[in-house]
Amino acid sequence: MNETVKQPKYYKELLQVPVWTAAVSFIIGSFLFGLYKVDDHNEKILIIGFYYVVFTFLINLVVFLIMVILSFVFRNHQIEILKYASIQLINIPIVILYLFLIFSN
Repeated sequence: MNETVKQPKYYKELLQVPVWTAAVSFIIGSFLFGLYKVDDHNEKILIIGFYYVVFTFLINLVVFLIMVILSFVFRNHQIEILKYASIQLINIPIVILYLFLIFSN
């Protein structure tokens, strides 16, 4: 009983979605954080950053949940899909650090 395991259509592209969303979130968030620090704690940048964090949180949450759901749909690839889904979680401690640095002053 040699069952061949088929990859879902667009499997490799699917696995890149959490990588790209996490990377873009990190880059833009770090840019806003740096801009806030350099621009003498500009309140406008702080407000933009706040809305960015909320927006990015929602986008990353949706991507993460979709990946978790897909890991159950494609059980043969579950471990690999969950590994990529966990990339979404990397930005959480970074956001916490940035918030601590902003509000500790």
